Amino acid sequence: MMRPDLPSGIVLLSTLGVVMRLSAKLPLAAAGLAVLSIAATSLASLTVSGSLSSRAAVDKLEALADARRNELRHYLTTIENDLRNLQAQKSVAKALGDLNAAAAGIAERPLDELQRRYLVDNPNPEGERPLYASAGKDEYDKLHARYHPFFRRFAEERGYRDVLLVNLSGDVVYSLNKKGNFAVNLGREPWKDSGLGRIFAETAEGTDKSRLAFSSYETYRPLGASPSAFIAIPVESLDGKIGALMLEMPDPILGQIIGNRTGLGETGETILLDGNGYFLTDSARTVENDMLNVRLAEALATDEEAIMSRGLDDFRGEEVQMAATGLDAFGTRWTVAAVMTSQEAFAAVTALRNWTLLTALAVLAVATAVAIWFSRRLTRPITNLVGDMSRLASGDTAIACLRRTRSDEIGDMARSVVVFRDALLDRARLETEAEETRTLMEEERQAREFAQAETSLHINETVNMLAAGLERLSQGDLTVRIEQPFGEGLDRLRSDFNLSLERLAVTLGEVKARIADIDGEAGDMRDAVGQLAKRTAHQAATLEEAAAALGAITLTMQRTAEHAASATKIAAAAKASSARSSEVVTSAVGAMAQ
Repeated sequence: MMRPDLPSGIVLLSTLGVVMRLSAKLPLAAAGLAVLSIAATSLASLTVSGSLSSRAAVDKLEALADARRNELRHYLTTIENDLRNLQAQKSVAKALGDLNAAAAGIAERPLDELQRRYLVDNPNPEGERPLYASAGKDEYDKLHARYHPFFRRFAEERGYRDVLLVNLSGDVVYSLNKKGNFAVNLGREPWKDSGLGRIFAETAEGTDKSRLAFSSYETYRPLGASPSAFIAIPVESLDGKIGALMLEMPDPILGQIIGNRTGLGETGETILLDGNGYFLTDSARTVENDMLNVRLAEALATDEEAIMSRGLDDFRGEEVQMAATGLDAFGTRWTVAAVMTSQEAFAAVTALRNWTLLTALAVLAVATAVAIWFSRRLTRPITNLVGDMSRLASGDTAIACLRRTRSDEIGDMARSVVVFRDALLDRARLETEAEETRTLMEEERQAREFAQAETSLHINETVNMLAAGLERLSQGDLTVRIEQPFGEGLDRLRSDFNLSLERLAVTLGEVKARIADIDGEAGDMRDAVGQLAKRTAHQAATLEEAAAALGAITLTMQRTAEHAASATKIAAAAKASSARSSEVVTSAVGAMAQ
């Protein structure tokens, strides 16, 4: 009866499963298996291929980020080499010493005067101030005209935005581009706490002339809205450290390295970030200047060598894939990141997915049709086998099983039915043989029980005889022996028992003889102990006499000591009298001499 608590869909499926014949189930199963296998294969292929394609896209971004980092690292090494080469040139130290001395010779407020000459009264616009070589007023201007072309040529060849010479007091006595940081003191406000002030303090203090100081990009109001970064190194003469040489980082060249979009497709780009995640280069894909205005904290890399990959849900309004790696910029942590929209990065994955789905649908249709056709061919012979099996179940062993000669599974099934038929024919024979086997086993069982009873009786007799012998032994009868042999396998127990008693009798005789010897030796020891006691008493009397003599000697010695003390007193008195006599004689001799 149908259960009312089951859902109608489950009830329907159960009913169909019961009433459907194999001729209907097999085509459906074949079609379902084809659908399942093709779907699973397609899904696995799509998953593996998609994963490989996605990994390839991420690997590409990681390779691009690593390549940009290596390019930038190489260029930073070039900047360091440029700075150290300038430091090593004697002309740089001489230029700083000469310009510093000449600036100090200007009458009043030399820094204000230098700003007036080269900033306020400079005939060239701000972008062309380096063209003004000399104000033509005093010794400083002559020296400026001499050294200025060298620094200008160096900056133009290398792309640096500015070259600064600073004395130990913090005065910027030379600037190539004559911007707002010329003729100022970096050790005073507002420059003291700026990046320029910090790297000046680092290079001015101590005696290390090889130490580099770097200030990453920040905004300086006197220099305009564009952020600037500086790198500095000490300058020395024969008299020791005299100041610092500073270079303003070449932004255009850094921008070219980071802005190289080779391999980044239509939407990809590389980005340079500072330690807080702010952009250090301007992106070509935005209208506004991104430097220090846009922040991408998700891209910060902690390890210089490791490359971090992740997806960003909202980067400029798009979903992107990003690979970022760290860079050590003169002791400052920078990050190089490569980004690309997920749509472009995984375009190959999307195309692969579409082609995989279309191919799977086509194969699925063909496979379903072939499965249904093939299953129909299988169900017909199976139906005939069902009829033969039904006859066999009713006891009819005259079935022919015509398809048993086939070499496929149908033939195997038909041959199995033949086996069942033959089994029915052999059933009676097997039952007869089984009855005979049971009778034989019963006879063997009874024989084993009889043998076991005989063995138990023999063991009991052996145990009783051994117990009787042990009982006589416990009563002290050492002459007891078991003369009647035990059964096979147990007679050694009787011989061992008899041998043990013989050895025990011999041992007891030896013990008795040893006891007699010990008794004779004990008598001799009693006589010796009596003689020892007599000698001990005699020695005790002798000791008493010696003690009395020792007391008399002690009394004599005490009296002798008293006599010696009296003699000592008499000798002291005699000595004193002799001393007085000596004094009298001495006085008499003196009187006689007078």
